[in-house]
Amino acid sequence: IVRAELRKKGVNMIGGCKYDEVDENGNLHFTVEQKDGTKEKRILEVDHIIVCAGQESDNWLAKKLKESSSPHVYTIGGASFAGELDAKRAIDEASRLAAKVEEYGPERPPYEPESTLGSKMFDIVSKKFLK
Repeated sequence: IVRAELRKKGVNMIGGCKYDEVDENGNLHFTVEQKDGTKEKRILEVDHIIVCAGQESDNWLAKKLKESSSPHVYTIGGASFAGELDAKRAIDEASRLAAKVEEYGPERPPYEPESTLGSKMFDIVSKKFLK
């Protein structure tokens, strides 16, 4: 949804990039890898740079703390599920957790953020097509 909104506003998104440097004039130097494997170096003269880089969930620390009997460990945002990571969802999960954190104790089930429509659709599609 956010990408569609950005496209409507004329934002040009470029995938397959490796960011090389931002020079002294604020220009972004990057390399784009094409589908055929060729690489093209590019320079953008820009006013603003927004990097939307993919990531993978990394919750090893939370798992380790839970194993050591630390009951008040909660995993949210990209650490929980990076498939549709966006700032709005992470902030929403953090706000919901903050509101409920006093309710949870060692004897209660761990906090699970509410699933979003996007995460439900990702689960359905990944089960069907990403076997």
